[in-house]
Amino acid sequence: MTRRYEEAGTRGPELPTPLSSTRSAPPDKRRIFGHVHGARPLQHAAAMSRLRLLITATLVAMPQLAVGERLLTSLPHQESFDAESYADLVWTTQGCTHTWLADGGWRGGAATFTPPLTGEGACGLGQFILSNLPQIPEQLNVRFLIFHGRTWREYGPGNKLVIMNRDGNAGRPMIITREFEGTDATWETWGACDGTVCRYEEGDFWPLGGDRLRIGDPPLAREEEWISVELEANTTTGMIRLYVDTQDGALSGLYVERAMDDTGPGGTWSYIDLVGGYMAQAVQVDPDNYYRIDELAIGSQRIGPPDGFVGSAGSDAGVGTDASGGADASSGGGNNPGDDSPSAGCGCRTQGGAGGAAQAALALSLVVVMRRRRR
Repeated sequence: MTRRYEEAGTRGPELPTPLSSTRSAPPDKRRIFGHVHGARPLQHAAAMSRLRLLITATLVAMPQLAVGERLLTSLPHQESFDAESYADLVWTTQGCTHTWLADGGWRGGAATFTPPLTGEGACGLGQFILSNLPQIPEQLNVRFLIFHGRTWREYGPGNKLVIMNRDGNAGRPMIITREFEGTDATWETWGACDGTVCRYEEGDFWPLGGDRLRIGDPPLAREEEWISVELEANTTTGMIRLYVDTQDGALSGLYVERAMDDTGPGGTWSYIDLVGGYMAQAVQVDPDNYYRIDELAIGSQRIGPPDGFVGSAGSDAGVGTDASGGADASSGGGNNPGDDSPSAGCGCRTQGGAGGAAQAALALSLVVVMRRRRR
């Protein structure tokens, strides 16, 4: 099956445009409030009714946005996802959803994401801010485990799996997922990239078909299994390295390396963006179109897979389940993607694009304004 592939590797995360840069000329208050200061009671009531409608329309139209951010004060830093203690890191836009699963990880809990539905957007964890570290290291390593649902390759989007940013140099080392369509199967793989200039195991810029890491339908590719991925970049040596370890040991250690020959070495690490992905729009919604993250670690030297990871291929953690942790999305045991309350039976919590708290706060502030104007 050939899927529509929208490449998300051409630009970085798009932060919301500040209101000050898009604000038009101030509206004529008389049109909104009907000469509030000298209005008669009926006119004032009509004006307030129009204002309520305006507030409602604004809240409905607001993009659902959650921007994760955490200041790191020491390295190494770890997230096990065994408890729901990382809400500050979740960054979801454009319909991407997040679910915490208490027992859906390789070992313990996991963060689960479904891809964006309305365009390119953030769908993962981060930013991790490095400016508060006692000393910014020359080398930065980010390691995590990732698990893809059964239809991720068919319906999921292309994505930037992790992005490293630095001050003093615009170059951004990253991992970019790209697809290869062969005669016997279609699969996707990862490349070590200097910005969007990538090297794959076989082929520069794009995979050519000889890559050993293949994410897709078995038996020619891998899906519904945990993979350890680690990105390493050094501002002094100018080297970017991608390490991949699989539970069966077929892939172990250094997978691809490349020099920062597009942007060059130098600069100081500033933050890590979007562990899991800045990605394109999903091709199709499906209960098995999701990915999970577990055992995240950030450090200044090679980290490697977690102890006991290699050789644990028999583990069935997360296998055969949809993104909500239930056996089948239609069985009634899963989550409502827009429900921000604990779901029965799965020990999980979902965030449907998040942003609910921000909208509620805005609504409350506008109501206060309305009440003040009535006085």
